[in-house]
Amino acid sequence: MRRLALACCLLLCPNVAAARSVVVVVGAAEDPVELRAAVIEAIAERGVRLVRTPDGEICDADPVPCAAALAARTGADAALRVDLESSDEPRVRVRLVPAEGDAVDVEELVRDGDLQAAVSVAVGRALDVAPAPMGFLLVRSDPPGGRLEVDGDPQGTTPLRVTLAPGEHTVRLVRASGAVQESSVTIVAGEEATWAPEASGASAATEPEPPAPEGPRVTRSEASPFNWIIGGALAIGGVIMLISPLSTIAREGQCEEAIEDVGCVEMVRFGPQSGVLLGVGLALLIAAVVVDAVSPIRVDVEVSSTEARVGVRGTF
Repeated sequence: MRRLALACCLLLCPNVAAARSVVVVVGAAEDPVELRAAVIEAIAERGVRLVRTPDGEICDADPVPCAAALAARTGADAALRVDLESSDEPRVRVRLVPAEGDAVDVEELVRDGDLQAAVSVAVGRALDVAPAPMGFLLVRSDPPGGRLEVDGDPQGTTPLRVTLAPGEHTVRLVRASGAVQESSVTIVAGEEATWAPEASGASAATEPEPPAPEGPRVTRSEASPFNWIIGGALAIGGVIMLISPLSTIAREGQCEEAIEDVGCVEMVRFGPQSGVLLGVGLALLIAAVVVDAVSPIRVDVEVSSTEARVGVRGTF
């Protein structure tokens, strides 16, 4: 009947202390297995989640600080330390030790040898007067190893899970590179919040990384192909200009037009027009030679580890 009532309670009353969780530590008892089973059944009746106890954790010496540290390490709201004190009147002693805050100490007589009833009453009274359950914050960072601070207090290195009081908290992550990220998180009792800041998250106040060291810079200057194109064009123009005056020089004094019985009326002569053409042609040829030899149009290429630039310059 007790198990049937327990099942009905879990199905029909899921909100009874549903946000609470405890880690159970059994102390002095003739039969610790029986005592632990009674405690587990008592907390299950009240809808409290059981957190597994790490192996080897018994908290015999200085039990209250040990239980508080155990609750914080396992992520439980509190540690439930239960002892069965044997005397003329056996009694169950329950200490509910939260991860943060004051412990609750409750005793209950074992009447008529009913250990389960005494444990149920003692555990219920302890849970009734226990402080509000805590919340949790899980912090992950990529890469791990960042230093976490909550409300200005150092907590450890990420990834990390910490127990916090409900409400708003300021969290700060200092990465190994020196970058700092800060945010505000709201903790709800019995629930877990997650903060996984990106390396360049929008809510982060990240210190600028130092610029990467610049590698060697290589500068190279070459003659542009435009020099040859311009020089060739000037040479062709000069040759065209020289055809007429050179032909005139070669035919100087020859008869251009003759009339029968009169003789030569027009002879080939080197005149001003031929002189102009000759001067222009020679100037174009000289310019072509200068352009090809001097190469006034240059292409400058500058390359480094971070950038590359190409420029064209000319001097005339």
